[in-house]
Amino acid sequence: MDASPDAHPLVLSLPLFPKPKLLFGDASDPQLRPTRVVAFNLNSIDAVVSAHNADTVAIVQKLQYVELARLLAKAAYGFLVGELGRDRVRGSYLLPIIFGDMSSAGLYIGSCDKMAIADEDDPALSYQSWRLPPNLGGGEIAVVIMRLLPHMKENPAYIVLCDLHEKHSDTA
Repeated sequence: MDASPDAHPLVLSLPLFPKPKLLFGDASDPQLRPTRVVAFNLNSIDAVVSAHNADTVAIVQKLQYVELARLLAKAAYGFLVGELGRDRVRGSYLLPIIFGDMSSAGLYIGSCDKMAIADEDDPALSYQSWRLPPNLGGGEIAVVIMRLLPHMKENPAYIVLCDLHEKHSDTA
């Protein structure tokens, strides 16, 4: 028996990925592949079961992790442009992903190994500026940490790396 849309259970599945491979200097396999999926029941499945006198409920979902990775790249890029200004954000890591080239997404996008436990005051997006070691080019990058469900105490924390233009001092 099918459930009407208003009685349908709402389940959100989010993929977890390895940490971005650039952090470890490993470009041997730059593809982005989910390692596992976490699912959140956002409303009661029990209500659907009891409303329809069912014994079980089956939910079929297709994991759209490529689209999620593009969303993460867009959000991180836009956030950094807003925080740092367009002249500071290079974007050569993220712009190809945003425009659909996923061939190197595993270098720049990933997630934490564990679910993030957050306080309600923690920001949904934050970043730190890091310098890559000389063997990885020595450039400056922004490491963006992103929680898509900031109102939930426990949820995946995604990591997105974006290359930056070097800061220029205004002293002469």
